[in-house]
Amino acid sequence: MVIGNKIDKESERQVPRKEGAEYARKHQTLFLECSAKTRVGVQQAVEELVNKIVETPSLWRKPVQTKGVVSIDETVTSGIPGGCAC
Repeated sequence: MVIGNKIDKESERQVPRKEGAEYARKHQTLFLECSAKTRVGVQQAVEELVNKIVETPSLWRKPVQTKGVVSIDETVTSGIPGGCAC
């Protein structure tokens, strides 16, 4: 998702809307514009983001990285009875 912000400052625009839309299309993603100051488009942007997450199970079904996390439910493999596998 590509979101252009500060649409309330049209005179200070640095990226034309057409360019933002073309960039999003090139990367096969959604393009929205909003203004955090005036709240225009903010709710739509959040709703679209949530909808895409819900519609894309691979985004929320992937196992969480657990590097460096010790689970007390896993079988100890250290060979020491009751010992830690850290």
